[in-house]
This record gives sequence, structure tokens and C-alpha cells, in this order.
Amino acid sequence: MFWTYHLVQKCSGVLWVKGEVSRWIPSPEPKEQQDVWEDPVLLSCDRGILLVCPASKSLWWMPQMDGEWIPIPMDNWCAQGIPMPVAVTGSQGVFPIVCRVDNSADATNSFTSLTVDFETMTAHWGRKRLLRIQQSRNPTDPFGGGRASWRQFCQADFHYNYPMIGSILEQNGQFYAFLESSTINPAGLSLMGYYWYLELEENGLFKKKLWGKDNLSRLPGKHGMRGKFSGDRTCLILSPIFKNDDWRGKQKVLRLSDLVLIDLAMPRGYASFHVLDVWGNRAFLSDEKDKLVLCEMTLE
Repeated sequence: MFWTYHLVQKCSGVLWVKGEVSRWIPSPEPKEQQDVWEDPVLLSCDRGILLVCPASKSLWWMPQMDGEWIPIPMDNWCAQGIPMPVAVTGSQGVFPIVCRVDNSADATNSFTSLTVDFETMTAHWGRKRLLRIQQSRNPTDPFGGGRASWRQFCQADFHYNYPMIGSILEQNGQFYAFLESSTINPAGLSLMGYYWYLELEENGLFKKKLWGKDNLSRLPGKHGMRGKFSGDRTCLILSPIFKNDDWRGKQKVLRLSDLVLIDLAMPRGYASFHVLDVWGNRAFLSDEKDKLVLCEMTLE
């Protein structure tokens, strides 16, 4: 599933692809309720698709591709945060949601969870968790300095260095996130000189760095990385911002089962396309304009 804009109908909606069949589904929100600063959040699961609409604080469900939007009542709303349009695949009715907590579009330093009961047709937002990382006295640690036991990124002295949770995953009650980064901030990314795939405590506290790179500011050239968990929850799709690093701007895939980094070889004629998502042995490629291609994929 992809949130897209229809050039002919001039409105946003969901492109749902299943096997060899696809359908474009207009947004359930009237155009006057759509807010460019509060874009809908697309959630997918084995029960269909969900659409969280922050502008109207509503939740919509479509159980089948040929169905219609069904509203699901929520008994509360996301506290002190705005859900961000980061595509999420949930399991057992639990969906982790990345949030923005102030007026800065880059302040995606918190997350929460939305629990949906499809039997009773009700939904409930969990409490907001602020991403927190333990301070270290190691001078090579990007959070070194030892001035405090903990540093929260919402504090004033770090207001310009928000970490950006680019993608988040919940697995058996455990949360995993990818922190995006750039050393010169050309694309709206924070000025943190690292990018990490990490495991979080349930309360948002840093637990373990699983993969990534530190001290980007000490490397020559420009550096930045975006990451997205695949729809099938098996890999992390990594996209460099620049083309001057050792990746030459080419995407790679981090397999989550063993943290093996895999190079991607595009089909002939599609070298300029980018991987949008992975589902099983299929990859969705796009020219980031108006073309979407589905192809077979093998991770070796």
C-alpha cells in the first residue's frame, strides 16, 4: 500500500497492490479537511488497511480491496503529539506510530502505539514515549561528555539536534527504530553525525545499537542516510542522501534476521529507479514521478 496523489482526480489516496491486482482508493477525508502539515498515516496488516487522519482526528478501516472505508471510533487521541506519515505494518492489532512533538517538522523524536480491536471496532492510543539515549563518558561516544546521567532531546540545549525516527517497528512487544541523520542538513535532516538501527525499551529509552555508523562529521564529503522497514518486516531499506560516499548513492538492504548488508542490483533499464518497499520475494520500484514497477527479488 502506498499513499499517493492522483494527477487526474487531483486528490490524495491509497494505491493498494495485491498480487497482480491493484486499486487506487480516494481518501475518505473531504478535500477541505486535508491538511498538508498533518498528512494521513497509512497502516497495513492482515486485516486490510487503516488510515489515521490527524487533521480530523479520525481512523478509517478498509478490510478488503473491493470494500469501502469504515470509520472506527477512538476513545482518546494521540497525546501531545502529531502522528507523522511514516508507513507502518502492524501485527496483532498493534501499530507503532512516529510523532512530531512541536512546530518543527524534523522533531520526530517520539513515538506511541495505536491498538485496534477489530472485533469490537474500537481503538486506543497508548502513551507517548520520548526517545532517550544514555549519556556516556566515553569521548568517542557521539553523546559523550558526562554532564548528565540522561539527556532528553526535548531539552533546550538540544533543540536544534532532534534525532529523526525515520521508521519504527514493533515485534513481540519490543520496539526497533532507525534514526536518520545528516552532517549538513540539506534535506531537513537533523545535524546528528550518525545513523543507527537500534532497539528501544518500551518506555522509549535506548537499549542497544544493532547497526549503524558514528562520527559522520569526521569523514570527508557529505553524509546522510534514510531508512525504512519493509512492509513484510524482514529488512531495512537504506537510502543514502548523497552520492559521494562509498555507496555511491546506491540503496542497500539490511536483513534484520542476521544484520547482513545486501547490495541491490536493479533490473536492466531500471538503474535510476528506487526501492520503495519489499514484500516477500517482491520489490516495489519507483522513478519517484509517475511509474511504479513490481519485480521479483532475491536476497542472497
